[in-house]
Amino acid sequence: MKKIAILAAALFCSPLAMAQAPVVDAAVAKPAQAMEIVDTMLGKMEEIVTALEAVNDTASADAAAAKITQIKAEIDAISAEMEALGELPPDVQEALESKLMEGLIAIAPRLEEVGNKLSSQNFYNSTALIQALNQE
Repeated sequence: MKKIAILAAALFCSPLAMAQAPVVDAAVAKPAQAMEIVDTMLGKMEEIVTALEAVNDTASADAAAAKITQIKAEIDAISAEMEALGELPPDVQEALESKLMEGLIAIAPRLEEVGNKLSSQNFYNSTALIQALNQE
């Protein structure tokens, strides 16, 4: 169970951080663009779960590790886009957080299932996969 918590934390650390954008002039913020960024972020998280679901041996675990590392870099870039938007009005911020949480809740069962599978198989002895999941 601890490995699943670590897996979830590793996957969602960066995306959740983007929900706390730094404070800048609210007039610069673009709510529609922010919603698109959240959609993109959720799509990237979906890609990570899909990559993990494809793991069935060491070779596929190593391949998933490379894909996850790439996706995490893309998530970091997307998070920077969100931060560049600046402070959003409270109602928009609440809508974004709600949309993000709905997306996370939607993929949580799949993440738990794949986490259990990978944990039971000791991540197919893939050091690369373990490192990819633990990187921030």
